[in-house]
Amino acid sequence: MATKLIIHSNFRKVIGAAHEGLGDAVDKWVEEGVDQARSILAKNEAKRDYFLNTLYDSIDGGKDGELQAHFGPNKFYSRFFEYGTRFIAPMPFLRPAKRKADAAFKREAGTSVERAIRRRAGM
Repeated sequence: MATKLIIHSNFRKVIGAAHEGLGDAVDKWVEEGVDQARSILAKNEAKRDYFLNTLYDSIDGGKDGELQAHFGPNKFYSRFFEYGTRFIAPMPFLRPAKRKADAAFKREAGTSVERAIRRRAGM
């Protein structure tokens, strides 16, 4: 699910600073998402005696553009752990990780945008 942010200002430098600050926040979102997904998987592994090393190692993230990014596993079978099957109970790790990453993004976006605007304004 994508989130759309609209930045409107009559000052071009404010818009440029906002883009710069949001780029930092996107980096934080990816970092937090990968860390949380791996952390949740490690906890599930300990609880259920599954060896999820290959799934754990497959979780990565990156920026797809200036303000676009992704994180998650690149294994086909990760959906079976996320949603469960008739043989194994669901072990959600991506949805909780995304919620925590979104919260980290919101925290970081406010401070990094403000910091970038102040830097551009010479304050």
